[in-house]
Amino acid sequence: MIKLALGALGFLSVPAIAIVTAVAVGGTASACIATSAGGPLADDAPIPAIARTWIAETEASCPDLPETWIAAVMAQESDFRPDAHADDSNGGTWGLLQMNASIWKAHYDHPPNADLNRNGAPDIEDPDLHAAVGGTYLCARLAGVRQIRADHPDWASSSIPILDALVIAHNAGESRLRTYPTIPAVTAKFIANVEERMTAWTADGVSGAAPEVPNPALPVAAAPSGGSPTGGARPSSAGARSSCRPAPRPMSRRPCATAWPTSV
Repeated sequence: MIKLALGALGFLSVPAIAIVTAVAVGGTASACIATSAGGPLADDAPIPAIARTWIAETEASCPDLPETWIAAVMAQESDFRPDAHADDSNGGTWGLLQMNASIWKAHYDHPPNADLNRNGAPDIEDPDLHAAVGGTYLCARLAGVRQIRADHPDWASSSIPILDALVIAHNAGESRLRTYPTIPAVTAKFIANVEERMTAWTADGVSGAAPEVPNPALPVAAAPSGGSPTGGARPSSAGARSSCRPAPRPMSRRPCATAWPTSV
């Protein structure tokens, strides 16, 4: 991942994001994510026009995720630069969503240096391919987070908005869901930056992540009294929207997410 300046490490509660009612999510693999920042991207959001296509391609691969969240994560990771690269102890990360070699190979079935479409650049740096594969990866990561929350409803991370938990899993690994609220400072900053961008870039100007739409067959935990851990008032989820669509939109250049270029 593109690294941010590290602050002091320690017991961190996520800044700028208030926690609302905790929801049990076991058995909701197809549940929609509700977020009051679920509106469309604002026309004046500082996002390159071409990047909006990449955001849409990621959302087409994972319709559960709000486009504002995808845009905010993409901006955080690469500033919308398809050729972004960062070295790290695990061999580095590449592209719009800064995927590492093992993640890319798991979801694309070829290493980062593969150029199956023979355009002279690694496929991981092809923004359309990367955006689509990135959506597949994020959906798999989201499924893992949902399963962890179902298996461990007593963990503190199971009571935070699921988009925040997804950022933790993406940026720091799923093991950090067990240690939350002890997470790396860079991860806490990542979450805060994503929330800030979602607030600024949503067309209706409303933001604040909320948990998933609950399964009506499951019990709902009582909301904590008072304000959020950061001292702010808890936002209402009454105006939350679902990011899900009735059916995923087709990919703009491929009929399905598995139709990657193949070697000849």
